[in-house]
Amino acid sequence: MLRGDIQGLRAIAVFGVIIFHINNKWAPGGFLGVDVFFAISGFLMTSIILVEKRSHSFKFVAFYLKRIKRIVPAYLFLLSCISLVMSMLLTENDFSHFKESLWASLTFSANYYYSTFGEYFAPSSIELPLLHLWSIAVEMQFYLLLPCLLIYVSDSRLKAILPVMIFTLLLYVGYQTFVLKEGGAMHFSFGARLPEFFIGSWVAMVSLGDKWRVGFANVMFFLGLVLIFGSLLFINEDLLTIAPFGLIACVGTMLVVASSKNKYGHLLLNPMLIWLGNISYSLYLWHWPVLASIRYYTGSYDLSLSLLFVFVFFTALGALASYYFFEQKKGGGLKGFKSVFVCSSFFVLILSCAIYANAIVVPQLPVSQTRYGDKERICHGKIVGDCFRGDTSSGRLFLLLGDSLGGQLNHFFDVVGNKSDFAIQVVTASSCVTIPGFNLKALPNWARKPCADQIKEGIAFTERAEVIFLAGAWEYHSKRVEFMDSLDIFFNKMSLQGKKVVLMSQPPIMDSDTQRMVRFNMLGLPAKATVKNRWESGNELIKAMSLKHSNVFYLDLSESKIFTTLPFYKDKLVYMDESHLNEIGSYYYGVEAVPHFKNLEGVVWE
Repeated sequence: MLRGDIQGLRAIAVFGVIIFHINNKWAPGGFLGVDVFFAISGFLMTSIILVEKRSHSFKFVAFYLKRIKRIVPAYLFLLSCISLVMSMLLTENDFSHFKESLWASLTFSANYYYSTFGEYFAPSSIELPLLHLWSIAVEMQFYLLLPCLLIYVSDSRLKAILPVMIFTLLLYVGYQTFVLKEGGAMHFSFGARLPEFFIGSWVAMVSLGDKWRVGFANVMFFLGLVLIFGSLLFINEDLLTIAPFGLIACVGTMLVVASSKNKYGHLLLNPMLIWLGNISYSLYLWHWPVLASIRYYTGSYDLSLSLLFVFVFFTALGALASYYFFEQKKGGGLKGFKSVFVCSSFFVLILSCAIYANAIVVPQLPVSQTRYGDKERICHGKIVGDCFRGDTSSGRLFLLLGDSLGGQLNHFFDVVGNKSDFAIQVVTASSCVTIPGFNLKALPNWARKPCADQIKEGIAFTERAEVIFLAGAWEYHSKRVEFMDSLDIFFNKMSLQGKKVVLMSQPPIMDSDTQRMVRFNMLGLPAKATVKNRWESGNELIKAMSLKHSNVFYLDLSESKIFTTLPFYKDKLVYMDESHLNEIGSYYYGVEAVPHFKNLEGVVWE
């Protein structure tokens, strides 16, 4: 029979996680509820295996079958339901990312998937419906390791080895986090999470608390609660959350577990707490996908009161169905496993249908409306061919450097270049203005190498270009002092080389993703996209910078006719998301910009 106080701890942990995910200001350290779960799991699994080991009744197959029956039915129920919903809700591009995460979830490798996850046009983390399943993957990986460790290593050696392993792993995490700056990857790392499990394992191994007197157990019980609640309320994401701060909640959890002789354990034996602890697994499974779906639809992190009610309703509905129909219907022995197999087969069938439903439920938009260029034919993040756009037979050779807002101008410069008699090489990278000195450390890991490579190529192309054009997300870049400094240095270098630079204004930004808007409306869900307020601030700062250099010119295209009826122009969708033009938009933008480029002749180039 599972201890009621442990179920009470699980209730506290899951509510810490849920409250944090609703609003991270309400419980800044609520994410450490996952760490509490890991410590409890280490204690319980070790206790179970040790009892069977010492009675010579442990069987690997039986252990793993029990874990499967405990985890898999509710897990597949969730994946099936969420896959059906996502097949309707997500755009084609977002659904492709979902399918990758679905496969990682099915193979219990989600932690590795998310440790390297990243791509400029991927949904944000708060919109990834299966993100939370990284912790279930870590748990399952621990189940594979722990029996081997406990069965094949003697108890006496383990009691000495576990503290050494905990300390060694903490050193590893510290090195990865502080020296290699891989703190983000460590959040999902199995090796980084092992100390949390092993703390629970060690407490079970040494039977910590068995010899404590009641008075001492009372002190340890309250100290443990203070450490747990202190972690949930005061540790935040800006602090190091894996080691040592992440372990504070684990230590507190084990102090509470070890102090079973205390007189105040009834505080955790409240029937409601125990019941919530019983359904904590299903609550954890369902809360995040519901939140992610709401945020994907609204495009906002904050929840209104009505949306908070929607969240509570669907989370409770999913969790209760999961608990009473799947967690409580496991059965025993071979019969129980057969029911799990039949249930799993049914859910796999649903998953298979959901994978193909995305393109059927809502007609897919033409590809020209879902991208700003064919990634296999434009020099964005990599060099493809010679990178030329415009009139390639012209004797005038220009160069465009920039981020994805430069990458969206390939079709633009085909139009403008052919009308204004010049060729231009477009060399861009996501999140990165491809000029020397751009701060690579400010980028996520996935963006650093493409940025560095394109900067190198841009330097080589600069030597033969008459004029350098720059295009970027100025609203974002202009706020960073190091970028503005590197831009100033770049202008001075170009002046010394006798080259002129044209800074292109950033187009308007929408307040929501336009592809999502179209899909939601087709589904009968009201949605609209309007121009974001105060997006012009970055343009103003960039324009001011240009006035400081005689060789730099600011080209303001923000009043183009294409922006008068956004996100449509001539009844066609011209934005591929909230901030990027699509191929159609890039073309029309170029058509409208031709007169402005004619005005540059004789001023910027002869």
